[in-house]
Amino acid sequence: MKQILPWLKRLGPFELRTGAGGSDLAPLLSAGVPVMDLWTDRRDYFWFHHTSADTVDKVDPTELNRCVMALGIMLYGLGEMAEPLAR
Repeated sequence: MKQILPWLKRLGPFELRTGAGGSDLAPLLSAGVPVMDLWTDRRDYFWFHHTSADTVDKVDPTELNRCVMALGIMLYGLGEMAEPLAR
C-alpha cells in the first residue's frame, strides 16, 4: 500500500497507519478480515452524527469528493497488489 501514498498525498496530507477500529470495523477485524479505515478531520464529526440534524446538507462536497477519490485510490492499490492481503 505504500506505493499508492504519492497518489494520496496529491489530495492533501495523508499517511498510512497500521490498525483500524471502531464499532463498524471491530467485528470484521476480530474475524480476521482485512480492513481499511479512512481517517478524516473529525473536529466537527459528532456535532450532527446520529442526530435528527444528521442530513446530507451538512456534507461538504469538496471533502466528500476528496474522500471518494482517496477510497478509489486505496481500492485500486488493493486490486493491483501481487498477493492478497493476509488474513
